Amino acid sequence: MTKHTAPSPTRIRRAPALVAVFGGAGFIAVFVVAHLVQPTVDPSWQPPSELALGATGWVMTTAFLLLAAASVGLFLALTSQAVTWPGRIGLAAVLLAATGFVVAAIFPTDPATTPPGEMTLTGTLHSIGPVLADGIPIAAVILAVSLTRHSPQWRRVRWVLVLGAVLTVWAAVLLTVSLAVLMPETGRLGPDVPVGWQGRFLLAADAVWLAAVGGCALAIRRGAAPGASDISAPTLSGRAS
Repeated sequence: MTKHTAPSPTRIRRAPALVAVFGGAGFIAVFVVAHLVQPTVDPSWQPPSELALGATGWVMTTAFLLLAAASVGLFLALTSQAVTWPGRIGLAAVLLAATGFVVAAIFPTDPATTPPGEMTLTGTLHSIGPVLADGIPIAAVILAVSLTRHSPQWRRVRWVLVLGAVLTVWAAVLLTVSLAVLMPETGRLGPDVPVGWQGRFLLAADAVWLAAVGGCALAIRRGAAPGASDISAPTLSGRAS
């Protein structure tokens, strides 16, 4: 069996980790604002992507870009921590999700009531974004196992990683099951297909995970700094539990 050297916490990149934290937190704030400036969008059934339509659509576009920045930041922050192939696959899934968020930002969606045969090119391209963004729940599960298996520092925050993985996977499953059960044969959304909140929950869960893991990375790096007391890591573990 191949033995892997435990990754050095001092090699965690601080600036990208900060981008992950502030990008994830910033998304939540901007996401709320996007709803406030688009009061005609019904969150119970209209997808969150419809917030990017209209004169104030740039607010939701900004929110998508913040998620993309947070994903790229986390990828760069943890590159040195992925010492196994599963860990690298997990980080690749984060980068894939970042691509999905960029696609969602660049290509506006069509209104949910648009018949499949009348979708525009940008609307079709936009639909690829959410599929790629599902890389976040996948990455959350893989990294929760990979990081804690090979690093004693990451094991101290394992409950943050485990709860984050549970949160993102639960949100993804909830949306998938809701669509499978509620979507009519026509394949068109409407007021009688209440899946809007589930989509919003998934985006919020992704943002929370990105910010939380970025925060863990910063705490681990700070605890490993020369002259730093080792109490910071157990303290974080205590808070997480």
